[in-house]
Amino acid sequence: MKKLISIISSIGLVSTSSLAVVSCRTPKLEILFVPSKSGTDITAQVAPLRELLTKKLKELAEARGEEFNKAVKVDVSTSYSAAAKSLAGGSVDIAFMPIQPYAENRGEKQEDGTYDKIGFLLSSGRRGVKPDTTFKVFQGDDKKFSNAKAISDLKGQDLFELANWYQELTKNKPAEGESYATVLEDETNPASYYRSYVYANTSVLRETIYKDQKSYKTALDEARQLNSFENYKEIMKSLILESNIKIALGDKKSSAGFSYPVSWMKEVAGLSNEEIVGLFKGGKKFIKGSDYDTIATTIGDNAEAKSGNGYAIGFGFSDIRFTRSGKLDHEKKLFENTEIIGASQAIINDGIMYSKNKKSLVGKDLNLLKDIKTGLLSLINENPEAKKVFSIYNIKNFIEPDVKKIDSDITDALKKLKDVSEISDAITWG
Repeated sequence: MKKLISIISSIGLVSTSSLAVVSCRTPKLEILFVPSKSGTDITAQVAPLRELLTKKLKELAEARGEEFNKAVKVDVSTSYSAAAKSLAGGSVDIAFMPIQPYAENRGEKQEDGTYDKIGFLLSSGRRGVKPDTTFKVFQGDDKKFSNAKAISDLKGQDLFELANWYQELTKNKPAEGESYATVLEDETNPASYYRSYVYANTSVLRETIYKDQKSYKTALDEARQLNSFENYKEIMKSLILESNIKIALGDKKSSAGFSYPVSWMKEVAGLSNEEIVGLFKGGKKFIKGSDYDTIATTIGDNAEAKSGNGYAIGFGFSDIRFTRSGKLDHEKKLFENTEIIGASQAIINDGIMYSKNKKSLVGKDLNLLKDIKTGLLSLINENPEAKKVFSIYNIKNFIEPDVKKIDSDITDALKKLKDVSEISDAITWG
């Protein structure tokens, strides 16, 4: 097979690690992914989507008596904001992104409740995780997992207990030659949400003094045994404000990497806006993590995570320590050297968004947009290679959202992040 040659095209703010050779005369259907992991890793894993989707769109067009003659191009964005701005501006057609950058760039609200610049095409259905699906607070009257309870607004005590339950389940080791994903993921309960969890290097917690010659690790374990949220809250506040342990955060527009972690610091650890903003100054506490793989690897390396050298705490979805590439020794080390010390409120799942701008192909061809939706649903349900493409984001399937409700749900969810937006606006980050 001939090598695919990357070309660089000027598409505004978007990274141009193109995965296809495209003639300048051929209309391009541009699809964009966000850099939640190493850009190189994402580029390699999503590359097959170009050929898979091209074939599917040809089939769907032919079934209508038409021809699909576009060149599908798959890129990785330089940032979350860049992806959303590119959609709004019409320089790309389709993008996978979290809800926050989507909401900030979707445009003006229309009479039907949708917005004029970006539309919500498909919601992602993630694999459920057993720490959530087996958590006692999330059990319904039938003793089964209740998605409605899991996405409700939880009290600090509940989030504390959820984090403890997660850590308890990680004590169950996978079978030889298997990933921890076999222990922690729940294939029978796909979730309409995800969370940001707090990951910490156990050795650093054990070596860093909290007070009265007691380490953070000892104090945290005692709070867990007593099931004392008040003790836990005091420990977390001290860990963030007073210890010399540095913390990794992600892109400002990342729900799991930044927004919900900052919200957790306020809601659970009890920090004020001013205290959090102050910790961003001079890089004395927070460090920009380039992607979740890097954050997991740094925290899971006892040498790299040492206090004052790198960072020993970070945030991410469940579970950033999983190794989908088969490097099980590496994954085992990450789980052995780290622990879960916190959990955020539920986050509405990311989705596939589309441009409504008339400059984009989908903005002026609704049949093409419909085919893309049908094609993606078909591919992820039926094609193993397509399943692997989206597994990099822990996506199990796609769900057609209620277009009259999804935007209002997102708006309501983001109202809770008003303070986070004020903090974000007050800092220089990345």
